Amino acid sequence: MSTSVTAAALRAQKRTLRKSMATTLKGLSDASVDEQSALLTTRLLQSPLISRAQNVALYLGMPHGEVRTDALARALIERGKTLYLPRIVPIEPPVAAQLAVPSAPSTKMVMLKIQNIDDLSAIQPSGPWGLREPTLDGRESASTLDLILCPGVAFDRSLPHPQRLGHGKGYYDTFIRSLSTPTTSSHTSIVGRQPILVALALREQLLDAGAVPTDALDVPLDFVVTPMEWFPSEPKSTSSA
Repeated sequence: MSTSVTAAALRAQKRTLRKSMATTLKGLSDASVDEQSALLTTRLLQSPLISRAQNVALYLGMPHGEVRTDALARALIERGKTLYLPRIVPIEPPVAAQLAVPSAPSTKMVMLKIQNIDDLSAIQPSGPWGLREPTLDGRESASTLDLILCPGVAFDRSLPHPQRLGHGKGYYDTFIRSLSTPTTSSHTSIVGRQPILVALALREQLLDAGAVPTDALDVPLDFVVTPMEWFPSEPKSTSSA
């Protein structure tokens, strides 16, 4: 099978899984998502990953189909963590021009620093998806992160590293690779790297091993946390992560 056919087949598999997950997540009640989000927040805040991290990237969940993170964001600020939230911004024209590729992305994701609770509370939904993103306003962008708490459509129980299916734009994969250093760029020794990558998942989003189709551009996870469990195992206080 040619590389182009393989790539096309992979894209089709991802589209099929996204469509299936959209149906599943649409069927969840607000009460279920609220309950799961509260349980997950409690579980996560008890983790040594949180106590050890200072610079933490999070996201503000969409209205439907994602773990709700408002309480988690507030708790992180209250614990003295430096919180960063994502915003999609245009790629500067000189960079796009240098690429000279018709399919080159015109936007990218950056993580912007949130100053305090009031700053967090001021973020309002915008756009067709109701995304809540911090305004630019001269904010400091993240250059060093200890922990990235990321969303996704689906995750799986692959070993040694769980896999993630995003929304198809590649924003998180590209951003994470941009943080790599010469000693961590391979992402093969996952729990020794910085930043540590943790997916926040509703129960319905964590699938069996191999369920998420991936290629070399898909960055694997360190952990998935759900309301009921950590996968592949709960982080230990004695871990070197």
